[in-house]
Amino acid sequence: MNKEESLRETAKMWRWLEQNPDKEKYEYVKDKPMVVNGCYLCQLVFDATGEITTDACESSPCPLLDFWNLTTSSRDPDNVPCERVGTPYWHWKNSPPLHYKSYYAKQIADAAEAELLKLTPYHPEPKFKVGDRVIMPTGNFMGGRTGEEFIIAHIEKEWGHSHYHYYSDEKDFIPADEDWLELAPPEEK
Repeated sequence: MNKEESLRETAKMWRWLEQNPDKEKYEYVKDKPMVVNGCYLCQLVFDATGEITTDACESSPCPLLDFWNLTTSSRDPDNVPCERVGTPYWHWKNSPPLHYKSYYAKQIADAAEAELLKLTPYHPEPKFKVGDRVIMPTGNFMGGRTGEEFIIAHIEKEWGHSHYHYYSDEKDFIPADEDWLELAPPEEK
């Protein structure tokens, strides 16, 4: 199992646990090939080091090591990073109310998906190109007015997202997400 596969499977498992807070992670992996600790991240570390210890998780490292470390101030060497007091996994494991279990499962799934995106970023082509005349068919919260037209002069990819920001000469930033814009109808001659 490689890093991408472990993150993909981790995200799927924790999404399932988010939707099924009365279940345990072992119930998700029970029909799958052997997974150390019922965790695809632990499996990745184990495959690389042959053990699951704090040193192994930190030297291999676990793909969510930064996430675990950001969510706790504990550096308890007796627990692997995800099981330290305060991490979302620790809360999920120790929270009896089901809505808390869903909340913490979602945090872990989101973190795995964010790490996966860093490995396999999705970069669709922009919806519009420089020189396109676009119209805002309805106003939006960023201050654009219904029917406002722009000519796209510059396009920037928003960091960490799969959409773009558009700029025009008349107005620096076009106040709309690309999903709120349409190509303007051809000008009458």
